[in-house]
Amino acid sequence: MKDEREENVRRSFRDQAALCKSFGSPFTAKLLIAAADVLDFSTSTGRRILNWDGPPDANGDALGLRLAGGLHALSRTGDVEELSDLYPPLTPESDEEFQSSLITIIKNYDERIEPWLDFPPQTNEVGRSAILYLGLKEIAKETGLDLSLFEIGSSAGLNLVLDRHEYVFGEEHFGCIGSALRLSPNWKGKVPMGPCPRVVARRGCDVAPLYMSKPSDRHRLQAYIWPDQLERHKRLETAIDIFCTETSISIDKADAPDWVEENLCRQLSFVTVLMHSLTYCYLDDKSKHRIRNHMESIGSCATSDSPVAWLAFEMDELSKTQLTLRIWPTGKETVLAVADPHCRSIEWVA
Repeated sequence: MKDEREENVRRSFRDQAALCKSFGSPFTAKLLIAAADVLDFSTSTGRRILNWDGPPDANGDALGLRLAGGLHALSRTGDVEELSDLYPPLTPESDEEFQSSLITIIKNYDERIEPWLDFPPQTNEVGRSAILYLGLKEIAKETGLDLSLFEIGSSAGLNLVLDRHEYVFGEEHFGCIGSALRLSPNWKGKVPMGPCPRVVARRGCDVAPLYMSKPSDRHRLQAYIWPDQLERHKRLETAIDIFCTETSISIDKADAPDWVEENLCRQLSFVTVLMHSLTYCYLDDKSKHRIRNHMESIGSCATSDSPVAWLAFEMDELSKTQLTLRIWPTGKETVLAVADPHCRSIEWVA
């Protein structure tokens, strides 16, 4: 009988494959299903994966995406012909051919693939800027003040410059009109109007920040975008170029609760905004409790001249991703919108 841990890992790869397919990446789905079938203990990569101690699933260590990122990174170097033949736009004719090529590549390039298992995937999904921008618009409408923006789980910080992008919601255009990056998700519901947010300060943190001035970090971020989603790749490259024109943004290496407690306080004549997207769900209960307590603490001292806001695009208890907003001094929480994790489609529900 196979070890229960090994079976759990293989099952997590297949579950992740189903998610990738539903999010528009049939190639990554094919890759993960093949890996679930052919991984064995003959390589360091295989042994580490099949003996993984932590939760291997998408809501845990996202083990399948760690392997997919390492393989994609290797393919992007251009010096591994076997992978160039395996990856889009080329694909093997049969599943058997695909599986045979995959296990051969893992064996031949084991030492270059295995280190990628150390790193949790970071896409810094720029598509989420669209839904986060809507939240900032709502804060600006409710308070009439400029925003001081703090983001946890920032990765490279690309979503901290969300006001530098153009957005099309329904028939309405918002943001930086004429920007090189235009996001136009499928739209459902009433288009929220009101003033565009004015961000006067921005800062972020991450436990493993990526710095776009470093070619290796830029390469790492690009490797986590699924190879058959060319539009996301183009969007990421444009977002990086826009971000690199901003020289004053600080991304701190820090744990989220420590950073929130040390840096967030109410500010006179500005809205102090805590923002995050698909980050909170990966924190342990103690960290969530500390962040919530701190936000409620500074919120209890908020006034109309120094309000505090908490904007979150996260999964609810039913694993549906939704945008929520709390603004103090009232502290009332509102569900503003729902969307898929990549924000290809957004429904405004407020």
